[in-house]
Amino acid sequence: MVLIIDRTEIKSEAETDNSVTSLAELVANLENEGLDHRAALKKAARELGLSRDEAYRHLVAERGRE
Repeated sequence: MVLIIDRTEIKSEAETDNSVTSLAELVANLENEGLDHRAALKKAARELGLSRDEAYRHLVAERGRE
């Protein structure tokens, strides 16, 4: 049995989730719960199906647009 998981499908599902509008908001919410920045970023990345490196790049890009 072979299971194939398409990362682009996971990303598109995460993007359609309207409960959190941005990665920066999710990280800020996790930091408010008491996590340090690095742990919050790691947990947010896991929740969105991204690697920590990808999540960091997205976070920097989001903050650059503000």
